[in-house]
Amino acid sequence: MKPRQQELETIYGIETAASDLVALIEAQQEKKRQFTEEMAMKRADFEKEQATALQQWQAEQEKRALAVKEEAAALKKMRQREKEEFEYTFSREKELSHNKLQDELTCRIRQP
Repeated sequence: MKPRQQELETIYGIETAASDLVALIEAQQEKKRQFTEEMAMKRADFEKEQATALQQWQAEQEKRALAVKEEAAALKKMRQREKEEFEYTFSREKELSHNKLQDELTCRIRQP
């Protein structure tokens, strides 16, 4: 083989290797771009799911707080009614007892 022929074959080999390397670099860059886009989409989806979950949690917390508040108000109202009923019953019984005693005293005073 002639030196010129060898030199051309070496240059051809180098150009082929360089071409292969450029193709590999471009393929790697494309894969990296696709991966970056995919990760950005997944991150956006995750953040959206997280925001939705947070909103649901907050709505549930508000709902629970309202239920607790309503239950406390109902309990307070019930206790107030029980207190009023007790006071009324006590007052009524006291009045009846008082009247009964007054009647007994009146009867004793009238009896000779």
